[in-house]
Amino acid sequence: PHGLFYPPSFPDRQDQAITKRFFCPRKSDIIIPVMITKIGRIFTTLKNVIGSGRGPRRLKTVRHLSLPGFTLIELMIVMAVIAILVGIILPSFKGMKDEAQYSKVLGDLRTLQTAVESFSIHNNQQFPEMGPDWQNQLLNSSPKLIDKVMLDPFSPTNSPYQYVVTGPYYVVWSVGLEKNGKILSINPQTGKVIQQGKPIWVSNSDEQ
Repeated sequence: PHGLFYPPSFPDRQDQAITKRFFCPRKSDIIIPVMITKIGRIFTTLKNVIGSGRGPRRLKTVRHLSLPGFTLIELMIVMAVIAILVGIILPSFKGMKDEAQYSKVLGDLRTLQTAVESFSIHNNQQFPEMGPDWQNQLLNSSPKLIDKVMLDPFSPTNSPYQYVVTGPYYVVWSVGLEKNGKILSINPQTGKVIQQGKPIWVSNSDEQ
């Protein structure tokens, strides 16, 4: 077959057997390179034909073009390989993206926790007030405690991280990987945090 290397024959049968064993690959070892070669020839031929005509003549030329064919088994193998690669790559890509976002959330929450504690030190032990724009109090404080409003990458609406304060305790949280986490309340006496779903959060409370 085209593209294979066959060594010169030897008079000794044993030498011939050794030569065949080491120089003649099996069909399964060469089918993928052969298919890649065929695909390359098809695209090269189509490119040359499509670029050599105008309007309907190009389509007519392509219809009458004789292209190297594929067997049904070869097509099935190509489709199976593509399906396997897609099945491997997509989950891995999603996992890598989620891991990167999770690391970002942890870093952001630590930054906000430090900013809230600093705000309390500079404001007579008072924490920022709750509200959708609560981070603006950190942004506009003196000294300035954050550089910009931090958004939750897990939020379906790309909203800022959420915040709740009750008495001497506060919680800053993200909705989490499942995008439905929420802090319901904080016990002002014990600091016990009641949550819904699986939010990612930080707090000055030791009661988890």
